[in-house]
Amino acid sequence: MANGCVALRSVLDVDGKSFDVVLSDTCISWGHVGIEEYGGLGNSCFKKSLPLSEVFAVVPHNTKAVQSTEGEIELASFKSSSFCVYAVKRSKKHKWREKTFVFDCEDVCLCQEWIDSILNILSGFNRPKRLLVFINPIGGKRLGRKIYTEQVQPLFELANIKVDIIVTQKANHARDYLLGEGLEKIDGVISVGGDGMFHEVLNGLVIRAQRDAMLDSTSHDFQPVPLNIPIGIIPAGSTDAIAFCTTGNNDPITSALHIILGDNQPLDVCCVKRKNEVLRYSVAMAAYGFFGDVMQDSEKLRWMGPKRYDLSGFKKFMSNRGYEGVVSFLPAQNVENSPQDNSRCRSGCNVCHDVCDSSLQQHSQQSTTGWHSIKGRFISVIGANISCACAKSPEGLSPERTSG
Repeated sequence: MANGCVALRSVLDVDGKSFDVVLSDTCISWGHVGIEEYGGLGNSCFKKSLPLSEVFAVVPHNTKAVQSTEGEIELASFKSSSFCVYAVKRSKKHKWREKTFVFDCEDVCLCQEWIDSILNILSGFNRPKRLLVFINPIGGKRLGRKIYTEQVQPLFELANIKVDIIVTQKANHARDYLLGEGLEKIDGVISVGGDGMFHEVLNGLVIRAQRDAMLDSTSHDFQPVPLNIPIGIIPAGSTDAIAFCTTGNNDPITSALHIILGDNQPLDVCCVKRKNEVLRYSVAMAAYGFFGDVMQDSEKLRWMGPKRYDLSGFKKFMSNRGYEGVVSFLPAQNVENSPQDNSRCRSGCNVCHDVCDSSLQQHSQQSTTGWHSIKGRFISVIGANISCACAKSPEGLSPERTSG
């Protein structure tokens, strides 16, 4: 049993059997009846222990009507002598699901005492109580509204999270709203859609944060401030790379449970500038050339759903279009963090191994101070903040690039 201050202790029934159930400030534990000294208990005394950090709701179970009379008027109130605890269950491929534990009490007063005690402890956890949700109704397979209503909303309601919902009507609807409305009572902003919808929310909040801090993004020494409000994502897009990189999958229920528990995953934010003007903020990747052409062409084919990326990608790849440009960069000072290290090759073939050795030797002979520039014709130039993994590319564009 986990250590912690005892808040409540009773004999309760679990699955038809009586157990000594203890509530501490960290967990709910239950074991065999008849144990008297709590202070000297070891782990072997308890059959199960449920960390409260994984509990997201507790509600009455099998509520029934209790009749009472007041004068000549008969009243009915709904009471329960059992309560249900909802917690996270981890399954394959990083998916999370809900699991329930039902505890039967000897009377309704004891049941309510347990519910109130657990809720009181959970209220002290850093979890969202009010969220602003943006739903993109046309992203991916156009299932954003359905996914939220059927899979996510019931979980938010169970966790007693108040939600304000906005279904976007046009491009940049969410960004413009976030730039104009007060967000003082909001604990987080949720994007229901794909990576594009997430970045629309991100750009609105980042631009707002700089404005509130009275920073000039066109200044030569511009140092942006981080967000003071978290962003959550419910995947309902075509690739859902951000959800895949942060939770390990693109499952809406898994993402919803992470949001409910208040889980945080810090991400780096980069920006694309033209001269001194910031054009766009991004947490995934910034691409010039091929990927930009694919995105531009796929916008004309939204009626195809996610398949539009396959068609546009094929068309642009076959055209083999290149762009003149200059790429300037600062070489990594630490070779262990360089993409030219020995661990880059995963296949184990000698060809890749020799190429890595040759590249590493050349890299060590070059000066690692100051800016380097490469001029030429590029099919694509990509900067990745995260691995950009998704269902179609499980290891992503940059397999060694972890999030955060």
